[in-house]
Amino acid sequence: MKLLENALHALMQEHHDDFAGSLLCLGIDISLESWSHQAVLDSARVGAASIMRFVLMPEGVSEAGLAYVRMIVRILNEGSYVKAMACIYGAYEMTNRVTPMGILQYTVHEKLLREYCRNLKKELEKHLSNI
Repeated sequence: MKLLENALHALMQEHHDDFAGSLLCLGIDISLESWSHQAVLDSARVGAASIMRFVLMPEGVSEAGLAYVRMIVRILNEGSYVKAMACIYGAYEMTNRVTPMGILQYTVHEKLLREYCRNLKKELEKHLSNI
């Protein structure tokens, strides 16, 4: 896990300015620590939907996919937000999928990451309850 966290940290350093600019387009100013809670919630909804699409198979959601989403929720419940993001990052990387920058960009600011991950957890739980 530490290897994935280190890779995520390197990605954050490499793309920090890009992420800050992308977040600013959403009305999230990390330099001023100013953002709309609705914007963070809306983005978490999109992120959760993206993760659920990631685990979809032609015949539906696989048991392995459900286990992956449950693992992410469990890690988020523990408050290990960077670890959860590293798991998301690692899964996409290991399956040669496009890196979910729209999800990972929230890692650039600790307070923002906490708010985003709390919302992401709630949204993933909603998806799981509908399966």
